[in-house]
Amino acid sequence: PLLLFIRQVCQARQALRAKQSQRGGQENGISEGFSQNTLSNRLGPTVVHCSAGVGRTGAFIVIDSQLDRIRAENTVDIFGAVSRMRSQRNFMVQTEQQYAFLYEVMVEAVQLTGSEVSAHSLYNYVMKLRQTAPTSMLSMYLGDHVPRGGAKPNFPQNITALELEFQRVSINLQISSQCTSALLPENRNKNRLDSVLPYESNR
Repeated sequence: PLLLFIRQVCQARQALRAKQSQRGGQENGISEGFSQNTLSNRLGPTVVHCSAGVGRTGAFIVIDSQLDRIRAENTVDIFGAVSRMRSQRNFMVQTEQQYAFLYEVMVEAVQLTGSEVSAHSLYNYVMKLRQTAPTSMLSMYLGDHVPRGGAKPNFPQNITALELEFQRVSINLQISSQCTSALLPENRNKNRLDSVLPYESNR
């Protein structure tokens, strides 16, 4: 939900910038250069603030900046981003949990992107999903090297893109240490299923 929110904020800003540039171009008696400067001044940076303006605010800023970095450079530097922010304001990204959360969000952003489809494109998207997945898609989804001219060994070669996308949904992004209390010897017999354990944040 957080990644979706950040993407929607970015889309709204792009739409607003496009709308303002259209209006700016239509204004009479103003040179193009002056108009662009005025527009860029009117459309300021996104304002983010939690209760103290450090913990969750810092996390949001790092996520937003690293998503931009992924798009531009295909790299991530969470440590560097947090360090730079903390040199300007103390306690940005306040807790270890928030810091770990940044890495989880980046993993999700890298592994689970590209599924958003506009309503008018949905039919064509579903038709593509029902087709047999090409080898390049198998490689991307499975995260392993697929030999040239063939699918991953012991994996059905006629698997559809829809089945692969469902496997992406099933990826468990939670690290095992987040279930530490449930795995303690005194709590093991209380678990109904070993595959369904409460996270620390839910206790």
